Parts: sequence; C-alpha cells; structure tokens
Amino acid sequence: GVYETSLFSATYSDSGSSIVVRPKGAALAGSYEWKVLAVDKSGRSQETGARNAVFAGATGSVTPGFPLAILNISGLGNPNISSYNLAGIKASYRTSASAPIFYGIAWSGATVKLQLTQNNCTANCVQEFSTTANALSRFGINLPAKTLASGSTYTVRLFSSYNDFYTELPTFQLKVGASSK
Repeated sequence: GVYETSLFSATYSDSGSSIVVRPKGAALAGSYEWKVLAVDKSGRSQETGARNAVFAGATGSVTPGFPLAILNISGLGNPNISSYNLAGIKASYRTSASAPIFYGIAWSGATVKLQLTQNNCTANCVQEFSTTANALSRFGINLPAKTLASGSTYTVRLFSSYNDFYTELPTFQLKVGASSK
C-alpha cells in the first residue's frame, strides 16, 4: 500500500517488512513521528511504539530495526514478549510442553536464533536452534521431541540478525511442567 502527504509518500508491502519513504519535490527536512500497526491472519494486531525519523535535507531513507516478538509458545500461549514491550516481559514463564514451538515475528529474511541453557546443568547445557523469518516476517522454531526436561528450568535467549540489523530480547526463564495452579 501507499500512504501519501503533500511532502512524501510511504510505500509498504504486504509480503515484506520494509517501508520506503520518498520526498515529493524538495528534500525532506524536520522530524516525523511514525508507527506501524501489524495485523496477522487471525485479526490480532500489534502496534509498534512511536518512532522519530529526523531528516536534515535528506533524500535517502531511514531504516530502523524491525521488532522481534514471541507471539506464542506452545504449552504457554501468548507470553507478550516483544522488543517494543520490554517493560512487560516477565522474568519467568511456564510451559507444559517438552517440545514447544516458538512462533513469532522478525525482519523478513532475518536469521532467528533460539538459545536454551538448562539451569543447574553440568554437561551439554546449551542448545541452539535457528530458522529464517518468511516473507510475511513470521518464524517458527519447532523443538525436537523431549528437548526440554520436565521439572527443569531453562534460560532463553532469542535474537535475530539481517544484514546490519540485530535485535535481541532480554533473557527469561522458562520452567517446564504442569502449572502449579
């Protein structure tokens, strides 16, 4: 789609995760605030925080980092873990699945890596999995059967990279086993 004002046009694609801003006539100057609302196929939406792009007679484009989010962990649901919601990320979560699927969003084409470190472990404590975000900026990391031991706790690190862009979420603890509710 295209968003236009008298000063610029912003073009975006449903099949990618980039926005191109082109000035109309003279070069852009000043500060512009923007944000993006993304809606998935189920109708759920997520809005980025407000961002500022400052142009000083620029004719090029400004490309800030794309959000990284975990939208679902099987056995847990939506943990609301996002690079745009850092204050809302909890220190610990619990899943009932020993081989959960981590589903989320990242820059289209980005390499997404999930690192699991088993706490109180003495040997072979770190496991790493990776995938590539598709053209719709979605990724899924399916852990092999019995990857996580019931009753154990893991430190989870998720990060993505694409060309010169790097996004990392704060680490959190993932406890495996039935809820104590």
